[in-house]
Amino acid sequence: MSATTKTAWISKRKYMADGGFTNGQVRTWIRDCWERGVHFQVRGRTTVINVAEVDNWWAEGASRQSIEKAKPYASTRPATPIRKLTVPDRYLK
Repeated sequence: MSATTKTAWISKRKYMADGGFTNGQVRTWIRDCWERGVHFQVRGRTTVINVAEVDNWWAEGASRQSIEKAKPYASTRPATPIRKLTVPDRYLK
């Protein structure tokens, strides 16, 4: 990277909105695939993504396994039935 090239860092929230990714997908890539300081940084309480480096990661053929692994967990888990709350009549008076 030349000294005149500026890297574009955007917040994780903006990256998710622009790319249509879920928080779980991006968290998995951060945890398993990306390198701190290269692909992402934590500034205070905000995680920022280096768009140029992540685009290179995609272009170099981010492994299909890493993409599959980052599928949202909610779609793979069975739905938990919601328990109906019943209030005894003595409390309703």
